[in-house]
Amino acid sequence: MTTKEQLCSICFEQIIPKWNSMPETFPEFLPIFSEEEKRSNGELVSEACGELKGMPKNPSGQQKEEIKKKMRALLEKENLLQIKEHISEALLGEFEESAECFAERVRTFDETLSNESVWQAMRNYLIYAIIVNLQGQKQNCRDTILGYSLLYPYTDNYLDQPHRKKVDKRVYNDLIRRTLLGEDVFPQNGYEKKTKQLLRLVLDHYASDRRKQSQAADLLLLMLEAQKNSLRQIHRFGAKALPASEILKISAYKGGLSVFLDYLFSIDFDLPSVTEEERSFYLCFGLILQLADDLQDVEEDKKRRTWTLITACRRKSQREAVVNRLFHFTQTCMTEFSPKNPELHTFISRNCQLMLLAAVAQNRKRFSKAYLEKIEPHLPVPLRQFKTLPQTV
Repeated sequence: MTTKEQLCSICFEQIIPKWNSMPETFPEFLPIFSEEEKRSNGELVSEACGELKGMPKNPSGQQKEEIKKKMRALLEKENLLQIKEHISEALLGEFEESAECFAERVRTFDETLSNESVWQAMRNYLIYAIIVNLQGQKQNCRDTILGYSLLYPYTDNYLDQPHRKKVDKRVYNDLIRRTLLGEDVFPQNGYEKKTKQLLRLVLDHYASDRRKQSQAADLLLLMLEAQKNSLRQIHRFGAKALPASEILKISAYKGGLSVFLDYLFSIDFDLPSVTEEERSFYLCFGLILQLADDLQDVEEDKKRRTWTLITACRRKSQREAVVNRLFHFTQTCMTEFSPKNPELHTFISRNCQLMLLAAVAQNRKRFSKAYLEKIEPHLPVPLRQFKTLPQTV
């Protein structure tokens, strides 16, 4: 059994002190790319972006096979993510098959979803797929992860809309809460109906095991509560700015719980098998991904006047210190963790670094010239090329 008190204890008494203990100095451990490597990577990234732009929204069976061939050809040449070096042909095939199954199920569930919403759900699924591998499990596309991943574009996007009336948000949240509590709720519109269907996908999967079903419902209720609490980060006229310590608590709990649920779904809520090391790591991993999202979305959050650890920084030097600390925190958490299956461990650590470096480069106007000069040798492609790349999502 995992309770709110246990989660709060780990997030606030272990993870946050760990974060606060990280240095704010520049992460000298980051790998360095030569000019030749940057040039080669840059050409490959441009080629990949061109392929993605020309990709049809609803490809036919033949088009899908052509896309796969092109992607495979790019993987043979790439040295940026080093996928071929870290991922076997068999595992890569499993990832492709399960991700394709997930995408098809998403489109079947709601063909009106925007590409952005589909990608938002897919991102969560890919995190889940990575955790499945770390746990030594077989790739899959269960109803639980379909329902959970799609809840993100449904609930987050609905609750985050500033024009949405408070009463509508309360009614929507009440539908979710009552559904998770097992009450028979009648949806008032198509959107609410779809949301209820997603919740039922998760709960009905555990219909034969009431204990698992109850725990899944309880943690999804905590996730709903965490989402509601995070709305405090959206600036209201006349409201006092949230202190950084409070923003960190919101980020650690919401981000941590989000990934912790991915972990539990990956082991099919086999609670007796949960270890303290795994629970702590996946909560830390959630904070890493939450802060990485905040770094990627700094421009949008600034426009929306949303308080995050990144937007709360008044000076570039403060923002750079937070980013440095995030690099150190990520490195420490990844190094300390020993997964059941270490096959992707190095790959994930490397790509977390690349994700943060790309976010800095794409939001370079929020950083000083001196800091960008320090970052430049560690970027896999030339800094100037980030001007032509699509914003990281």
